[in-house]
Amino acid sequence: MPFSSKLRIVFLVLTAMFVAASLSAQERNAGPRQRVILIGDAGRLLNGRAIVPEAAASMINPGDSRVTVVFLGDNVYDKGLPGEEDKNYSESVHILQRQLAPFEGYKAAVYMIPGNHDWQKGGPLGWDRIKRQAAWVDSLPGDRVVFLPQGGCPGPEEITLGDSVVLVIVDTQWWLHPFEKPGEDSDCDCKNREEVLAALEDIAWRNRHKKIVFAAHHAFRTHGIHGGYFTLKQHIFPLTDLHPDWYFPLPLVGSIYPLSRGVFGDIQDLQHPEYRYMVKSMEEAMEAAEDVTWVGGHDHALQLLRDKERYYIVSGSGINMERVRTASNTLFASGKRGFAEILFLENGNKEIRFFEVDTAGNARLAFKKELPAGARPAEAELAGGDQLAAEAAPAAGDGAGVPGTKDQLATKDVPAADGVAGARPAEEPVPVRSKKASRDSITVAIAPEYDEAGEMHRFFFGQNYRRLWATPVKMRVFRLEEEMGGLEIVKKGGGQQTLSLRLADSSGKEWNLRTVQKNPEKALPPRLRATVAEKIVQDQISAAHPFGALAVPTVAGALDIPHARPELVYLPDDPALGMYQEDFANAVYTFEEREPIPDDTKSTTSVLEKLQEDNDHVIDEKAVLKARLLDLLIGDWDRHEDQWRWGKVDKEHGNIYYPIPRDRDQVFFTNSGLFPGIAARKWAMPKFQGFKPSIRDVNGFMFNARYFDRLFLHELEEETWQETASLVQETLTDRLLDSALHQMPDTIYRLSGRKILHTLKARRDHLKQDALDYYHFLARAVDIPGSDQPDLFQVSLEKDGRVKVRGSKVEKRERVFYERSFYPAVTKEVRIYGRDDEDVFEVSGAGHSPIKIRMIGGSGTDIFRVGEEVKGKGRLFIYDRSDLENTFPPRGKAVLRTSEEAAVNEYDPQSFQYDRLMPLLTAGYNLDDGVFLGAGFQYIHHAFRKEPYASRNKLMVGHALATSAWFLDYEGEFMQLLGNMDLLADLEAKAPHNTTNFFGAGNETVFREELSDPAIQYYRTRYNLVEGEVKIRLPLGNSLRVFGGPAGQYFNMRSEENDERFIRDYAGLHPQDELFTHRTFAGLVAGFEIDTRNHELTPTRGFSWNTTFKGMQQVQGEKDRYGQLQTELRLFTSFNLNPRLVIANRIGAGYTFGEPGFYQLLYLGGKQNLRGYRNFRFAGESMFYHNIELRLKLFDFTSYLFPGSVGLTGFHDIGRVWRPGEDSDKWHQGYGGGIYLVPAEMLVLSGSVGFSEEEILPSVSLGFQF
Repeated sequence: MPFSSKLRIVFLVLTAMFVAASLSAQERNAGPRQRVILIGDAGRLLNGRAIVPEAAASMINPGDSRVTVVFLGDNVYDKGLPGEEDKNYSESVHILQRQLAPFEGYKAAVYMIPGNHDWQKGGPLGWDRIKRQAAWVDSLPGDRVVFLPQGGCPGPEEITLGDSVVLVIVDTQWWLHPFEKPGEDSDCDCKNREEVLAALEDIAWRNRHKKIVFAAHHAFRTHGIHGGYFTLKQHIFPLTDLHPDWYFPLPLVGSIYPLSRGVFGDIQDLQHPEYRYMVKSMEEAMEAAEDVTWVGGHDHALQLLRDKERYYIVSGSGINMERVRTASNTLFASGKRGFAEILFLENGNKEIRFFEVDTAGNARLAFKKELPAGARPAEAELAGGDQLAAEAAPAAGDGAGVPGTKDQLATKDVPAADGVAGARPAEEPVPVRSKKASRDSITVAIAPEYDEAGEMHRFFFGQNYRRLWATPVKMRVFRLEEEMGGLEIVKKGGGQQTLSLRLADSSGKEWNLRTVQKNPEKALPPRLRATVAEKIVQDQISAAHPFGALAVPTVAGALDIPHARPELVYLPDDPALGMYQEDFANAVYTFEEREPIPDDTKSTTSVLEKLQEDNDHVIDEKAVLKARLLDLLIGDWDRHEDQWRWGKVDKEHGNIYYPIPRDRDQVFFTNSGLFPGIAARKWAMPKFQGFKPSIRDVNGFMFNARYFDRLFLHELEEETWQETASLVQETLTDRLLDSALHQMPDTIYRLSGRKILHTLKARRDHLKQDALDYYHFLARAVDIPGSDQPDLFQVSLEKDGRVKVRGSKVEKRERVFYERSFYPAVTKEVRIYGRDDEDVFEVSGAGHSPIKIRMIGGSGTDIFRVGEEVKGKGRLFIYDRSDLENTFPPRGKAVLRTSEEAAVNEYDPQSFQYDRLMPLLTAGYNLDDGVFLGAGFQYIHHAFRKEPYASRNKLMVGHALATSAWFLDYEGEFMQLLGNMDLLADLEAKAPHNTTNFFGAGNETVFREELSDPAIQYYRTRYNLVEGEVKIRLPLGNSLRVFGGPAGQYFNMRSEENDERFIRDYAGLHPQDELFTHRTFAGLVAGFEIDTRNHELTPTRGFSWNTTFKGMQQVQGEKDRYGQLQTELRLFTSFNLNPRLVIANRIGAGYTFGEPGFYQLLYLGGKQNLRGYRNFRFAGESMFYHNIELRLKLFDFTSYLFPGSVGLTGFHDIGRVWRPGEDSDKWHQGYGGGIYLVPAEMLVLSGSVGFSEEEILPSVSLGFQF
């Protein structure tokens, strides 16, 4: 080869190498297309500065619009943003201001996500504080700072960053929050967990080829405190977690907290089942996405973790610093202050960086890692495995997605990183099957399977409208591309049982397609899905009339009630459905306008917000009443807040809002069959009474609207109710009702029309009386909420006992927004709420009324005036802040209930609860008592601000068939009877013929079976025993309560009832005890109880600890006295949300001193704490025992009667007693196993066999032994 050719080849190779090197360098140095800066838990200042946000801002070019800053929650420590009246309000606002100030004037988009501390640290006022913080952020000028999700909603929110990155934001505290939060009645796009997961699935599918940043407050992986990391320091010096200088050694006590938290997990900890279930569910929902970076705060550290195919960033050290450990799946970990950053590079790679920030606010790059485009952690790299390796409950939901073709933000556009309002990415085409309907109409049955039920099934579950669901009906075929000139899908929606599509025509008008057939799966708890419970609920859909909604427009129109005009249509397998074709094709739907009036309408939540904003806005309550009486007439029981929209009429000052009913799914709902009939009893679910000629319990029938009616029918008096009921009766003539029913298909009218018409006529004729009965029910206690404007409430006590209430503006008293008279024959209590701002309450009049008047001030400074002429201090109650400059009347004019807590001003529109009287049954079997049966009742009464109830009275009477013994047990709880203290009353009477075993006192007493036939007969002792206690109980936090009070005891034993029994021999050996007589004791009882169990009936996690001391003295005779201390700890351990295995432990001990009688000793035995032995087998002055039981759920079962679960138990018990003068080192042991049945999560039926060295003893009972 010539030299020149060789030279040319060398030149070309060198050039190629140079170009390749240059390209490689360019790739390495590629600039970011998008930057996402992550700052978590920055809700406190350091020397007046927000040093981490300041450091992050210093690294941003103010003019760079490609930057997105995400605050990951806990934006205000310690409990979020309080009201303006709170002493911490100014400081809390200042914290928010200082965090956001560094980004002022920047083009970067800033998002603030709520954390658990923003939700009042998971407290009962959390939702209010979230809404307040969101409102404060929204009030800032410009649109570069946005609080997401809005209004306490869960999200998810989807924001596009450029053309290849999507930011997904979820409020994870909404998922975990145990108190009030937006749900089914809210304006949120997603109202429950299932809808959140479905929306995430939709987002993941549409953006599966993009890079997704999933941002939430709670970290989905962490090795910090919330991941269960506690060092030896926390066990020995536990107080250093509260203050860094508190090095007080508590080596044993200090271990209790980290061990219990490690085993049980606070709900804010990753090992808690609810937290784990949330993580597992959301990760599964996002599985379709190829590249997701999971981002959270919560733990006050910086971490980059990898688990299998996922990368996790923890950036939670925006101000606080806490310990963090390095695990095998840790790529980076730091316990210093700082923040994280994700760079999305031009070459498709992403680079993750962590910066540590010193106290001066200087940032130092601590770590960075570039990940190739589309790269996931290689299997060989994953030494750590999945931190959530223990199996969690499967994610709920069926995988159906919620489309996102429109932005979900409720109040204002979300800025994208480039300064343009974020728009959802266009849907990608989804391959679907194609089967077009060729006809304009079709004859089809909606659900013929309902009519396939046999006679026995119909006996138990009802005839219902099965035949109508199975009757073929001719209806129009609905095609999206042809209807209204072409309809586009806006979003998928629906409640827990109904699927729907929101559609829009070319003019922007929206329409709804809603399924007539329901799917109850999402309405059930996850544990009951795919069981017979789902089948039963599905079957009971047949109780709803599938064509009932078609009759409503005629009667609603006659009453001038705004209404939709539904049409039944058949939706074929239409390719225009796109990604929703599989879920929606080939079914019958109701098609109607989303807004039945031309003007825009508002949701109930929005109207309530308007009413709170200004008292010039009012409700047309007469229109509400007319609509509600129509509901009563047609049997539509499901009328909760989300079943209404609201139109408005402008007036000179403010608006008048009128109701628009919607979603008529339960018209003519029937109830038949044995089990539905039982379920509809007053003590169960009376709302399911069904569409019958007469209404047995109108108050219970209206259950679902219990909050709605109290919100929107609190001003009308009885006369208006009578007039409105008469109007409805007169308007809805026989002919009109028949005409309405003829709007149903002819075949359906022929099958059901005449019977329904007969029922409608009867209900119409009784309507006035039913309406008045319900009016009296609502009028017993009335809430009158004010507004955030200065309100004036004038209360006049009339001489005839009436109470007149008038509400108006403070400065313009002629602008009245409320006026009503209350009569003592009907009303027992009126509650007036000032809400916000400076309100005035005036009470005047010399009349005497038994009606209680509660005046609850607003969050501002309020004035309360009570005239000199007013009498009856005990009926006037004032509630307000003691730390604000409120003006109260002179002492003696009213009862003052003041507090420094904001809760004293709280108005809870959902506080009402029904009183409930319900029957109780019990049964069981053991060899000592034979079969024993019991019956009784429980009555629960509710009252103002008494939680969970005002009083509970429970009475049980039982009988043991083998011994003819009787017992009576009474329990009474009277909550907050003395301030914050409860009154408890307990009475237990074992009489007549009470029979127990007594083998003598001591740890090694002998059971001689040859002495009688049956063997136990000799050891049976008959006596009557009555014990009672009256205690005061004081709650200290959510789980701890202390109690104390007087106690009494009466004992009586007759010699002739104990002939040839061991007790006669025992009495002869102890003549000083004078057993065959009666004795009365009096004394005191005191103790404490801690209960953190997650369920009282079937606990799977938590513990309960009860310790009691009792001191008693005989009040006559020998004046014997004794004292007794007992303690018992029950511990329940499991390892996921719906565990198959539960480990139950019980440890107990007791000590008695003084001169106790044999019936006052401490006992071990089968029914008590030592299975495998007879009841009351060992007696002594002291005792100790330990029980361990494994409860393994085998399976969920299905039956016609109820759903349930079956499991096995295995147990081991050990214990002994001590007796003065006895030398014994023997420990008694019992072991065995059994089976349990849990039907419908309502009760536990358990049977077991216990083995010991003495006997083999079977037992059957209601409930576990502990």
